[in-house]
Amino acid sequence: MSFFKNKWTALLVLSMFFINVSVSFAVIYMVLEVTELGHVIDHYEQHKDLTIITFVWKSIYFSVITMAAVGYGDITPVGYSQLVATIQSVIGYLFPIMLVFVLSSSEKA
Repeated sequence: MSFFKNKWTALLVLSMFFINVSVSFAVIYMVLEVTELGHVIDHYEQHKDLTIITFVWKSIYFSVITMAAVGYGDITPVGYSQLVATIQSVIGYLFPIMLVFVLSSSEKA
């Protein structure tokens, strides 16, 4: 049994899932930052004067990197952001498994 009609549909759905999860976690990081319950610290202080655009970009960057590669080490979560990053990294580990499962499933009737 195949979950999708063809492989291109599966790739599109999984890509949308990846983007949705990454953006959702970026919003969580932004909420934690604003409420001061958790922070993401940029070790290179690339954005000393943090504008709203750089704040959003830093959150999205951290979220995508955490989801795809469990981080590069240039940004570190602190406080409740550590828990959120841990949950996101587990989802990030499961994503390639889902990708392989969907793309390797046969399309038998």
